Order: sequence, then C-alpha cells, then structure tokens
Amino acid sequence: MKFKRQSKPKKQKIPKQKKAVNSKLIARLLWGGIIFWILLTVFSFIRMNAISTSNREMKSQVETLQKKTESVNLLNQDSSLDTFLKRYATNYLSLSDDDDQMENRLNVLESMSASDLEIEDKKLQEGSQSLTSILPFNYRSYDEFDVATYNVVYELKTKEKEEEYSVGFNIPVQRLGNDEFVVVAEPFITDFNVNDLNGSGNRLTSSITQEKNDSKTTEKRVNDFLEQFLTTYQEGDVKQLGYLMNNPEGLNGQYQLSVDSFEVYGSNEKPIVEVQLIVRQKDTDVSYPQQMQLSLVTKDEKYFVDKMEQVIH
Repeated sequence: MKFKRQSKPKKQKIPKQKKAVNSKLIARLLWGGIIFWILLTVFSFIRMNAISTSNREMKSQVETLQKKTESVNLLNQDSSLDTFLKRYATNYLSLSDDDDQMENRLNVLESMSASDLEIEDKKLQEGSQSLTSILPFNYRSYDEFDVATYNVVYELKTKEKEEEYSVGFNIPVQRLGNDEFVVVAEPFITDFNVNDLNGSGNRLTSSITQEKNDSKTTEKRVNDFLEQFLTTYQEGDVKQLGYLMNNPEGLNGQYQLSVDSFEVYGSNEKPIVEVQLIVRQKDTDVSYPQQMQLSLVTKDEKYFVDKMEQVIH
C-alpha cells in the first residue's frame, strides 16, 4: 500500500510596501539648488563687475600717466620751447635790490611777452632771489594758448633770512612759429604735488555769461567767505579745505593771499566770483598777481566752492 506524502501548503509572499516619496524634501532641495545657483550667479556678476571697474580705473590711471609723460616729453623733446620757458622762469623769479639788474630783467621779460602784456617792475628792498632748480611737470594745450607747468625751487636771501620755495610755476605760452614763442599772460603759482597727475586747478579764459550781481548783501557774504577761504587756502590745510570746497587743494603756507578786487555774477545762492589776488611771499615785499574764478553754491546757509579755476586773460 503506497502512501502519498502530504505537500506542505505554499506560503503566500506579502508584497513589500513601497516607500512613500517625500515631495517636500525634494522641493526644498530643488529650491535650495535654485537659490544657490542665483546667489552664485549674483556673486560672479558682482565680482566680474568689480574686476571690470578696477580694470577701467587702472586703464584711466595709465592713460593719465601716459598723457602726463607725453606732455613732459614734449618739453624734453622740444629743446627750443623748453629753453625759452626756462629762460623766462629764470628771469621772472630772479630779483635783487640792484636797479640795473632789475631793468635788464624787465627788458628780457618784455621781449618774451605779448606786446599788450604789462610786466610789473619789481625790486627787492634788500637781498636777492634766484632760481635754484626747475623741472618740467606738465604741458597742456588749449584753444588759443598752452600752459607749461614746471616744478621750481627758488631761494630768497636777505640779511635776516634765507628761505627756499618749491611751487608749481605755470606759464601761459603761445607758439608763433617752429622756434618762436611768446608768453601771453601773467604766470601763476600753484602748489606742487608729485602725486597729483592732473596738476593743480583747471585753467580757463574769462568768459562769464551771467549778469553782474549788484546786491550789497551778496557782496558782503562773498567778501566774508573769501576771507575765510583764502586764509585756509594759503595754509594748505586740506582737511579744513574739505569743509569749504570740492576737490580740496591749497598752497603750502609760504604765501599770503590778499584780495585786490572781486566781482560777483549770477544768482545770490549760486554766484560766480572773479577774484583779483595778490600772492605775497611771507615776510617779504615780493608779490605776484593772480586771478581765480570761484563757482559757489549754498550749503547749510553758507557758501561752498563747487569749482575753482585759474583765470588766464
């Protein structure tokens, strides 16, 4: 008798439940990636913009330096121009108490100047003044004239003192021919800063289109401001000048400025002032004429120099 082995019942496999997808986590990761990409893009743009700005600034500085170098090279390359200007500067800054020497100085300067340019007959009461060093710094061309700037050092000797002056000496000059030149306006002095690639102050010919301002109140306000401004300007205190003008610049404390005359044009709040100055070497009787044009604005009910320019007639 055969027996059949009883088969074991097959176990039913229970299908594993699939893990639920966390949609919130995926959304966060996706948004996090998008935000990171945006931040990275913004950072890259800012960095590239900063590099571009830096490159533009460096290019501008290089171009300015190249222009300055080219202008100085013009004086170095054109020996006749450089010789003419150095001769003029040497005679202009040479003073003494000797009548014959001063008469010769006047004759030389008149022969090198335009016929309608009046040269003041100067003379020291005692002692002598002479040029000890002159180096070309800048040469700029304008419509009707050029301005050559030299860094000059000159020495004043009297019984009581010996003093050296180092300034920027600016000569307005016009070329008549290949080797012919003429000084067309009174030279003027500015502070000399070897780091200032742009020179000191702008230059312009006097051409005011605004009507003259005859207000006595404005005239007094301008006069009071000029006293404060010129006192600070002559001392060259750049920090204090920052409260009185844009792009502060001044002299080096070796000169005293006094107002010979001034005229006011334009409005009461934004007047333009043409100032005739006497620039006097401190503790001496040596002086030079100079003219400025100040464009003023009103800040906190006080005048402020928006723009200062040297005027060349």
